[in-house]
Amino acid sequence: MSDGKVKHEELLKLRGYIEENLRATEKAGFKFIDTRGLKERIKSKQNHVIFGRRGSGKSTLLQELRLNGIHSSYIDLENHKDITFPNIVLRVLMDLLDQFNQSVTASIKLRFLRKFGSFHKYHRLFISLYNELRKLKDEPDLVSEKISSKQGTVVESSAKAGVSIKPISTSLSSSETEKKELETIKNVEKSKIEFLKNRLADIKNLLNLGIPLLKGNDKYYYLILDDFYFIPINDQPFLIDHIHRLTKGTDLFFKVATIRHRTKLSTTAQTYFGVEIGSDAVEIDLDYTFDDFQNLQQFMRQLLNKAITESDADLLLDNLFSGEGFKQLCIASGGVPRDFLSIFVKSVTKSLIVDGIQIGKVQVTEEAIANLSNKTASIRRDSGSENQLLELFAYDLRDIVFGQNRTNCFLVPKEQLEKNIQIKQAIRELFDLRLIHILDKNTSSAPSDGKMYEAYLIDIGLYENTRRPRNFKLIEPGQSDSKSRKDDVRSSPRMNIDDYHKKVIKDAEENGVTKELTITVQN
Repeated sequence: MSDGKVKHEELLKLRGYIEENLRATEKAGFKFIDTRGLKERIKSKQNHVIFGRRGSGKSTLLQELRLNGIHSSYIDLENHKDITFPNIVLRVLMDLLDQFNQSVTASIKLRFLRKFGSFHKYHRLFISLYNELRKLKDEPDLVSEKISSKQGTVVESSAKAGVSIKPISTSLSSSETEKKELETIKNVEKSKIEFLKNRLADIKNLLNLGIPLLKGNDKYYYLILDDFYFIPINDQPFLIDHIHRLTKGTDLFFKVATIRHRTKLSTTAQTYFGVEIGSDAVEIDLDYTFDDFQNLQQFMRQLLNKAITESDADLLLDNLFSGEGFKQLCIASGGVPRDFLSIFVKSVTKSLIVDGIQIGKVQVTEEAIANLSNKTASIRRDSGSENQLLELFAYDLRDIVFGQNRTNCFLVPKEQLEKNIQIKQAIRELFDLRLIHILDKNTSSAPSDGKMYEAYLIDIGLYENTRRPRNFKLIEPGQSDSKSRKDDVRSSPRMNIDDYHKKVIKDAEENGVTKELTITVQN
């Protein structure tokens, strides 16, 4: 569109396409834009843990496995979020085996072959195991069961050479035997998790019997666990530990998608449970951050151009924005594709479709502030009983940085962060929740005090309004002088960790909410 005009019907076409495909499902969703070779990595025969914020493309990447016809069981753990350990293990195993059996059965094309050989052996074991698991599903986690047994005792009367034995009963002859039954009653505790552990070898045997029967040349199987962070944090290490044990000695591999700091992959309570990144599983990080803002903008441009192409809309990306509108949209998204597209759709509706003007910086900021309610809703959805405390952490941080220091940037001293594990957990979770954004993972302050800091930006959604307050110092990603120095960032206010923590605790006490977060970060 060389004339720069934007047609109303083409905008409606683009908006409709994005809204229909904003979330990844089997029938909808954007295809994964791969700028880092992740499609090949996720397809490899390896255990993977995929980390990314809500809306970063975890489910979209996992859909690539299914689109490529790779044999897999897909389990959305959000559907099981209210199920605790050990029942969550049972549900996952039942879903795995059910979908696995469908794949194996579909691979045996000729029905009469199912009655013979390897499939027959596999199928008998599957029926036995699945029925046991289904029966176990409705039983208590731990039951005390009385087991009685009857045992026969023999009383004998006989006479041997030179020995005289008096019969016990005068009614018995010297060669007769009296049998009596004695009943023994035992109290036995039956544990559901112990039963599952004992059946682990049988399930692995089932997998080893079934995987070679799968159609195609690639004889392996993937267990996809999406939205792993919905499982209660303290149950997560035990679930992933059981799954990891299941993969050993088989051609089953797990692909887990989750939010990093809402996830606990191991625990040393009593003994070690879980998996270790780098040893038991390989990490894939989907997050685009402000410390590489140029790469972030390139990715978002690819994303929007792909939407324009696939919607068949006769539009040019640059004709949709004015001034720094596109850059502001990238900042407002925090590097999260779904937030980028969601704010874009709202901006298109308000600016281009209703008002007939291109999307500018102010329009994007307005929609980003309005989008805050969606982010706070995700806190309540993702963070369980800790959601109110996390909101206090977010709003108290805004009051300190935005209100008191009149800027959107702040420095966190690394040394203090390691000493205050609660604040470290809070900072990491606020990043995961897209309420703050990493600007520089390793910087000094100005003037220098010899210490190292992490630099963050407050999310645009936390701004009070679109107008910049008086005496306000705005910091933007990629901002530097002619010598590539980031002195504006380095001169940002340094967060006093202890004062910040005291303020949050005080507000938590006044509001009657929990004062501590569950720790998932390392000291």
